[in-house]
Amino acid sequence: MVDHVRGQLTEVLGLRACRFEYGTLMGRPPRLEQDGNIAVGRRHRDVDIDGWPDGEIE
Repeated sequence: MVDHVRGQLTEVLGLRACRFEYGTLMGRPPRLEQDGNIAVGRRHRDVDIDGWPDGEIE
C-alpha cells in the first residue's frame, strides 16, 4: 500500500521522491498541509512568491 501511494503522490504532485515514516520526525521540517500550503513552524510560506523551501518537506 505504501509503495502504491508513494507512486501516486510522486506522479500527481510532480515530486522527485517521497517516503513514509511512521511516527513523528525529529525537528520541525516544513510541512505540506492538506490545503496545499507550506507551514514553516507557525507561519505559512507563499510558494508562488518565495518558492519551495530547501531540503525535505514533511
